This record gives sequence, structure tokens and C-alpha cells, in this order.
Amino acid sequence: MSPQMIGDLGNAAISLVGGTLATLYGFRKIGKKPGEDKSYDEKMKKLEKPLKILGPIVLLFGLFELARAFF
Repeated sequence: MSPQMIGDLGNAAISLVGGTLATLYGFRKIGKKPGEDKSYDEKMKKLEKPLKILGPIVLLFGLFELARAFF
């Protein structure tokens, strides 16, 4: 395995993990549940929609990077 491929796999892994976490936070599957903390709920109200949209986009970008590393 070449150093270039290892770097490409690392970049893909970062995007995959980041996209997955952003999506899970956006759909409130991880983090505090709604109603537990009022200030957290206010912050998430602003971030929920962007995380739901951008999380899957970053995830797809990570899959693209992973495919590009192998082909």
C-alpha cells in the first residue's frame, strides 16, 4: 500500500466519521435528548437543519473519496 493511498484513506475516514456524527447530531440521535437542557435545545434549534443537510453531503463526499482511493 502506497503512502498516497494511506493518506487518501485517512482523508476519506475523516469525512465519513464527520458526516456520520453531523447527521446523528442533526437528527438528535446522539447528544442530549429534547427537553433535557433548554440552552442546548436553543442551540440545536439553529443547527438542526444545517446538520441534517450538510451531514449527509459530507458523508457522500467521504464515500466518493474512498472510492477514488481504490480506483
